[in-house]
Amino acid sequence: MSSKLKGKVWRTHRRHKAELRLSLFQHLALMFDFVWIVSAGKPPVSDAFPRAGTR
Repeated sequence: MSSKLKGKVWRTHRRHKAELRLSLFQHLALMFDFVWIVSAGKPPVSDAFPRAGTR
Protein backbone atom coordinates (compact mmCIF):
# COMPACT_ATOMS: atom_id res chain seq x y z
CA MET A 1 0.00 0.00 0.00
CA SER A 2 1.58 3.27 -1.11
CA SER A 3 1.86 6.12 1.38
CA LYS A 4 -0.14 8.34 -0.98
CA LEU A 5 -3.08 5.96 -1.00
CA LYS A 6 -2.74 5.40 2.75
CA GLY A 7 -2.93 9.14 3.37
CA LYS A 8 -6.06 9.43 1.26
CA VAL A 9 -7.73 6.53 3.05
CA TRP A 10 -6.76 7.97 6.44
CA ARG A 11 -8.26 11.39 5.64
CA THR A 12 -11.45 9.77 4.39
CA HIS A 13 -11.58 7.57 7.49
CA ARG A 14 -11.17 10.54 9.81
CA ARG A 15 -13.90 12.47 8.02
CA HIS A 16 -16.37 9.59 8.23
CA LYS A 17 -15.50 8.71 11.81
CA ALA A 18 -17.62 11.53 13.26
CA GLU A 19 -20.53 10.62 10.99
CA LEU A 20 -20.19 6.97 11.95
CA ARG A 21 -20.18 7.85 15.64
CA LEU A 22 -23.34 9.93 15.20
CA SER A 23 -25.14 7.20 13.28
CA LEU A 24 -24.05 4.64 15.88
CA PHE A 25 -25.43 6.84 18.67
CA GLN A 26 -28.70 7.26 16.78
CA HIS A 27 -28.86 3.50 16.24
CA LEU A 28 -28.36 2.85 19.97
CA ALA A 29 -31.00 5.44 20.82
CA LEU A 30 -33.47 3.76 18.46
CA MET A 31 -32.67 0.37 19.95
CA PHE A 32 -33.17 1.73 23.47
CA ASP A 33 -36.51 3.26 22.50
CA PHE A 34 -37.59 -0.04 20.93
CA VAL A 35 -36.59 -2.03 24.01
CA TRP A 36 -38.31 0.49 26.27
CA ILE A 37 -41.57 0.29 24.28
CA VAL A 38 -41.45 -3.52 24.16
CA SER A 39 -40.64 -3.87 27.88
CA ALA A 40 -43.41 -1.41 28.78
CA GLY A 41 -46.03 -3.78 27.39
CA LYS A 42 -44.43 -6.99 28.71
CA PRO A 43 -43.32 -8.43 32.07
CA PRO A 44 -39.87 -7.53 33.44
CA VAL A 45 -36.74 -8.83 31.72
CA SER A 46 -36.20 -11.36 34.53
CA ASP A 47 -39.53 -12.99 33.61
CA ALA A 48 -38.79 -12.93 29.90
CA PHE A 49 -35.33 -14.47 30.42
CA PRO A 50 -35.46 -16.76 33.49
CA ARG A 51 -31.81 -17.80 33.14
CA ALA A 52 -30.66 -14.21 33.57
CA GLY A 53 -33.01 -13.69 36.52
CA THR A 54 -32.05 -16.83 38.46
CA ARG A 55 -28.37 -15.92 38.52
